Amino acid sequence: MNFRTASFLLAGSVVFLVSANGRAQAPAPVFKQAPPAASDPSDPAPPANPSRPPAPVPPAEAQPAPSPVAPPAPQPPAAPAPAPATPPPAYPPGYAPPPGYPPGSYPYPYPYPYPYPYPYPSGQSYSSAYPPPAPPPTRSPTAELHDGGYIRLQLGLNWTWLTGKAGSDTVTYNGSGASLGAAFGYALTPHLILYGEFFVASTTNATVKLNGATTNTGQSSLGTDLIGVGAGAAYYFGPNVFAAATILDPQIDVTDANDNKLLESQNGLGLELLFGKEWWVSDNWGLGVSGQFIVASMKGKDVDLVLNQVPTWHVTSLSLLFSATYN
Repeated sequence: MNFRTASFLLAGSVVFLVSANGRAQAPAPVFKQAPPAASDPSDPAPPANPSRPPAPVPPAEAQPAPSPVAPPAPQPPAAPAPAPATPPPAYPPGYAPPPGYPPGSYPYPYPYPYPYPYPYPSGQSYSSAYPPPAPPPTRSPTAELHDGGYIRLQLGLNWTWLTGKAGSDTVTYNGSGASLGAAFGYALTPHLILYGEFFVASTTNATVKLNGATTNTGQSSLGTDLIGVGAGAAYYFGPNVFAAATILDPQIDVTDANDNKLLESQNGLGLELLFGKEWWVSDNWGLGVSGQFIVASMKGKDVDLVLNQVPTWHVTSLSLLFSATYN
């Protein structure tokens, strides 16, 4: 080898030896450790740092006394969450809350009646505080039925023809007026009723004729009264339609404008026929309308103003009546 090559090899060997010796003597690396955890008081104290003198400890009397620590104040329990508001319930028809209950506090459950007694402030149950409404009254089995006592009251208009005969002469009193009557009896069956009756049929401003010709009696106005009592029977058939017949003991009289009696007859014999229809307005009362036909005959008692004789009287009367009947 030449000199240059040998010198390069020698220099490289020296460098290699120096670097190897430096790596062998380098100090070991030091790893930083975490501070030790708090030790138990019973553990021995760590050794003091010899390079730093210990801190002076103050005398006992100079050290401040530890301040007392107050225990934490008790916390009040948390308030419960408010219940969701509900609309007040409605009351059943005809009821209200009992005393002491505000409006809208009607108890559940619905509907009435409740299957269990509900307590109230007064100690009553629902059934005693609010008894159920009374059931509707049951109708009597005799409602709208003709049975028992019978009363018929009637009022209406009448047209009366009164004729008196004495020998060959005839006098007539014709007029219209009011008619009224009452019948009292008893129902033998739901259809047949027996009764007694009283009636009056009066006329005013009667027209007086002698042998068919109008005559002057010297009175400003004359009236007639047909009065009678009798006994009869009524029969109801169909939808409260009835017919009645009465045997009468009638009497007539003639009055002036001041209602003074000018003449009268004796009692006679008469027949009343009645036909009508009634409508029930309650269990026992009915309102109706009827037609009345009366014929009668009686002997005279006083001298007639026109005939100047005591005549025999014949009466025909027609009436339209409105009635109220209890049965």
